Amino acid sequence: REGAALHHARCLTRIAVMLLRYEALVQVKLCCGMQGAIPPAVAEVLSVHFGATAECFASPLNHHYANYFSAFPDTDRWFGSRGSFFEGFPTEGSFECNPPFAGLSAQQIGHHINRLLESTHKPLSFAVFIPKKVYESFFSPTSRGKGAGAEAFDMSRWHTYTLCLNVRSHWYVSGDHHQKALNDDKAAWDSTIETYVLWWQNAA
Repeated sequence: REGAALHHARCLTRIAVMLLRYEALVQVKLCCGMQGAIPPAVAEVLSVHFGATAECFASPLNHHYANYFSAFPDTDRWFGSRGSFFEGFPTEGSFECNPPFAGLSAQQIGHHINRLLESTHKPLSFAVFIPKKVYESFFSPTSRGKGAGAEAFDMSRWHTYTLCLNVRSHWYVSGDHHQKALNDDKAAWDSTIETYVLWWQNAA
């Protein structure tokens, strides 16, 4: 067994590496470093009323449930991450899905969720938070996508309900809220776009 000092050093190293990874992504604006999260009260509602127990796109710094997928298995696994959502194949359960859409394509997200729903006879459900324009461009029966590599992916066969959230009627928690004071007005922001919450579920 490793000594207490070595164990402490390993823990600090893992925390530092994880923090640096996400901070680097934010600084160079590459992909999904610190996307906004749904408010805790919304996560609680999804858990209590829809049985949600896991998140498809989260991070060690930005998750509500103990069960979550994140972008970087190598650094995040020490903090409970199940790895990349696109490499996960759950067969049942209820998931909160709030994709960053920076560095990811709508087609990629739709394709993976479609494959998961097709591959199981057990109850599987996703509450998906996306901008209204993304839904209209990529996921509705009449969507046309945006050209090669950004094709539409019709999810209507799994679509059971839509909740529309109007501009400034809802808000998100900043992904870097761990760096901000509780009274910092930048720790959360009102959404300036319409958001759809879509329930994609199988018949089970």
